[in-house]
Amino acid sequence: MRSWWKLGLAFSLIFAPQLQVWSSGDTAESIQEFYQSSKSGKLIDFVGDSTTEAADGLYDQLEEIYGGPGGVLEGVKIRNRGSSGNTLHHFVNQIATHGNTLDHVIQDQANLYIISYGINDIRESSPAQIKADLKLAVDRLLKETHGGILLRIPNPFLSVNRWSYIHMDKIENAQLYSDQLWEVYYSFRDYNPRVDILDIPSLVFGRQVRPEHPFMQDTIHPNEAGYRAIADAVTQKISGQTVKFNPEALKYSNREHTGMTEPLASNRQ
Repeated sequence: MRSWWKLGLAFSLIFAPQLQVWSSGDTAESIQEFYQSSKSGKLIDFVGDSTTEAADGLYDQLEEIYGGPGGVLEGVKIRNRGSSGNTLHHFVNQIATHGNTLDHVIQDQANLYIISYGINDIRESSPAQIKADLKLAVDRLLKETHGGILLRIPNPFLSVNRWSYIHMDKIENAQLYSDQLWEVYYSFRDYNPRVDILDIPSLVFGRQVRPEHPFMQDTIHPNEAGYRAIADAVTQKISGQTVKFNPEALKYSNREHTGMTEPLASNRQ
């Protein structure tokens, strides 16, 4: 009996430190700790639909301009966990192209998760369902990772649909859909100290839907300039440093809502 007791004690002494590190470890009390720290070696997961997966301008801007030598995000690691055509509901139920499901991104154990789902959900589902799915994703990331969560509000739609590959039966609901997505995301504003909101419509596009926009490729997708503007908004948010802005963002952004003295957009000359 004594030998078994000694063996159990030895086992607990060996493994207790590892368990303690995992339970308290590197979990920040607030996402502000990530904002204020060096980004070198830190991993950021971008999670979402085609406005994440196919956002080449966003990744080029982050990696070439801000993540390179001397950049405000120097040394940051960017991982694209986008899934074109996917919905948030599928994502939280472990359905996604490239295996980019909620379970998979949790396994990444990223330092920061930037989530932007909803442009497909809102045309097929309800704001209540989207909010429930977003809460499920946020709660699991808070519980099962040490990372912060930045909810990137999806860009507004255009008020016309000239593109046959975009399936949007009720284009007259473009403003409603855009407003509903904004309201769902903004409802998480004070949800948890490790959760923050990035109000892309107000910072870059303006919340009012329009028949055309210099940052939009089609009814629901930004163009390269739009993605670069989003990257600038992301960079200023997570670094706390001002970046150069594009005059188009000054024209369309809702500065009175965000409290920003200057809007954000491309730093690329």
